[in-house]
Amino acid sequence: MLQAQLNNAKNIKPIARKMDRANVESICKHNESIYNAIIANYFEGRNTSCHIGPSTFWVYADSLDDAAEVKKLARASGYINMRTFKPWASDSTGKRISDPKGAYAVDISNSVNLIIGKPATSLVMLLKPFVDVVSEHLVHTYAHLGLARYKFNSIDAANQLHKALNDLLTMTKESREDIHFSLDVEQENGCFDVWTLEVNVK
Repeated sequence: MLQAQLNNAKNIKPIARKMDRANVESICKHNESIYNAIIANYFEGRNTSCHIGPSTFWVYADSLDDAAEVKKLARASGYINMRTFKPWASDSTGKRISDPKGAYAVDISNSVNLIIGKPATSLVMLLKPFVDVVSEHLVHTYAHLGLARYKFNSIDAANQLHKALNDLLTMTKESREDIHFSLDVEQENGCFDVWTLEVNVK
């Protein structure tokens, strides 16, 4: 799998504490070139960008159809958390311009959830039977306290879960007036293929 190749890449240099900025930038550039070569090789020579580390990266595409092919290759390597967007760059004057690396980019992440604390864990477990019905389209789960955000690659899946949870929480509120909740489905800003359902329970 691609992620295993990235995690086990050779000649990656570590960044030590109290390193000066020039050394850190040099090491980051060195590591980035190794990661980008591995990613580009897997994605059939497409332009790539891997700035932070091997767990998240961009693959550029010439069209939305090409982006769909990128996502197909990513899924074949086990990735599910992906979003397609239009990337931008800056010219010599700092003006925003279209990114010369590609008309579109697919942001691919190895992370599938971030659940912080016991209350959030309990909320996610409570909602799990309903989420499982549309889990085929779920790409990421975030939860903290009484807030849960579910990201889907299908608006139909997001709307289906919205209806199920609205019915559940409305019935619960009828018997417990101290429960308050809100549910919202929105397309992720600047993104073509991810919709987020936000559940807030108090």
